[in-house]
Amino acid sequence: MMNYTITDEDIFTKKSTLLEKVLLKFFRKQAPVESQLDGLKSDYAMALDQCQMMKQHIQELENKIDQMNATMDLRPEALEPEMPYSTAIVLAKRGCSKEEIREACGLTDSEADLILTLHNKSDSQSSGAILAN
Repeated sequence: MMNYTITDEDIFTKKSTLLEKVLLKFFRKQAPVESQLDGLKSDYAMALDQCQMMKQHIQELENKIDQMNATMDLRPEALEPEMPYSTAIVLAKRGCSKEEIREACGLTDSEADLILTLHNKSDSQSSGAILAN
């Protein structure tokens, strides 16, 4: 019978071969992961660029809004003359009194009375009868 002895060199060779196989598998698996990582880095860079462009666009829009607000004349006398009447109609429909409407909208007693007659919530049926006559 043959007597076969395993030497340290045999063990080293087998371990080296096994290590080479493991490393080869590792590097084969690592390559797609690195490729995906590169893709993610690229996507991240594009997203950062897009965010920066959006920030600039938002800043430009905010500047335009500020310019528009600065040029708008919001004094009551500069507003359309119908606005007090529209507001008064809304207040009348909510059931506000003549005095509340007059003070809120700057109307005369006659104007507030007319708005209430035409648009008062509680008198809506009677105002329809008045208009029908």
